[in-house]
Amino acid sequence: GATTALFCALLIACCSAQHPPEYYENCYLLSYEWDFTLSWTIRDNTWIDLQMQAAVTGYIAIGFSTDGSMTGGRSGPGFADAYASSHTSVSEDLCYQGCVLDVYMRSEDQPRKDTIADASNIYTSKVNGVLTAQFTRALNT
Repeated sequence: GATTALFCALLIACCSAQHPPEYYENCYLLSYEWDFTLSWTIRDNTWIDLQMQAAVTGYIAIGFSTDGSMTGGRSGPGFADAYASSHTSVSEDLCYQGCVLDVYMRSEDQPRKDTIADASNIYTSKVNGVLTAQFTRALNT
């Protein structure tokens, strides 16, 4: 019905950022409220190219765990490996003109910066209120 048609139209639209739509093999709408989408392609069973997009004023993030669980600290879930992105115009901010931070969080309240940065091909932008973050990481880190 109409809901299926809308969802399909959103899936087509979500994969049309910096890479052409056909670049990402998968695209999933995570939140209607923030128009938050996650797109990805797995290459050679070794690498994953990811794109996150959302209409937010703060940051967007994704977390990975070895067992699929998301348990952790008092203020939220814990992650074995996570990536957070923001894009600000304030020169004193950590993510001035965009960044993708490689962090981990194991039962703490605040994420910690990973000492081994394993994200590459990093790209961020903020256009018309939509934050886009793209990066590549190994499937197994």
